[in-house]
Amino acid sequence: MRAAAPELSKKLISAAEDFTADDPGIRADPVRVQQIVYNLLSNAGKFSPYRAPVVVRTRNPMPGWVELAVVDAGFGIPREVLAHLFEPFVQGGSRQAARSGLGLGLALSRRLAELQGGTLTAESEGRGHGATFTLRLPTVSESLAHATDAAPSAAPDAPTDATRVLHILVIEDDASAGRALRRLLMLDGHVVHVAESLTVAEQIAGAEPLDVVLADLHLGAESGLAAPRRLADAAGRHGRPAPPTIVLSGYDRDSDLAESRAAGFVAHLAKPVEEEALLLAVRRAAGAPAPIRTAALPSGEWTATSRAAG
Repeated sequence: MRAAAPELSKKLISAAEDFTADDPGIRADPVRVQQIVYNLLSNAGKFSPYRAPVVVRTRNPMPGWVELAVVDAGFGIPREVLAHLFEPFVQGGSRQAARSGLGLGLALSRRLAELQGGTLTAESEGRGHGATFTLRLPTVSESLAHATDAAPSAAPDAPTDATRVLHILVIEDDASAGRALRRLLMLDGHVVHVAESLTVAEQIAGAEPLDVVLADLHLGAESGLAAPRRLADAAGRHGRPAPPTIVLSGYDRDSDLAESRAAGFVAHLAKPVEEEALLLAVRRAAGAPAPIRTAALPSGEWTATSRAAG
């Protein structure tokens, strides 16, 4: 909570504590849990008016589980937005954030919760009625019980090409969006570089072997359309193959697709793009088989927010 205090103090918001869980111990990565709580408190401050109260409470809803809820008296969330709230690039009750490349905080928080064996949910009665975000995690006692009851497992399988680590370059001049994409891709196990300009991207492509590149098209005074050619030249000067490059843009008109295809991009992802679609597109571009967890995604033509450019 201390980490989020500066964010809340900007609006003179104080966070009250209501810790009633009798069994609060969890078996989880404390850094990841702190990151989730920070994101929830920061979100509460961002979407609340000045001096609006925030309460952080814990309880045990049932044996073996503990809940941490962040309850705010902020602007609230419309019912039609709740279903999409944890999708990447959705922020503040709308998808307008797709244009700026922001809005990955809640998607990342849910992913982090799931990696710890838990869940993250949101509730709101609508605009003007605040919101409640609830993180639910198994307690230490529950985790130990499962470990005791489980039969001895076989040695883990050796890594396969479907799970191999990819070296990815993200070209994004919005620093917060670049950091969020980096975290998202790193959670999938990849090595990720971020460049805020094509010049920096060329330097990275010359120094590092890259499996795939994600490039925004609007890079200040530069056009991201030049990325495939310039990165191919930079890699070629060092005897490396040209990395496949994917568009990550807020626009997907037919003219945009034709433009990116002509520029040499291998795929065109239009924001907001679902997390699984993004990870699958990255693996497809790199020529790596998709992990089993993405096997249920549609094959053949990509979805409306993830359309092939070639």
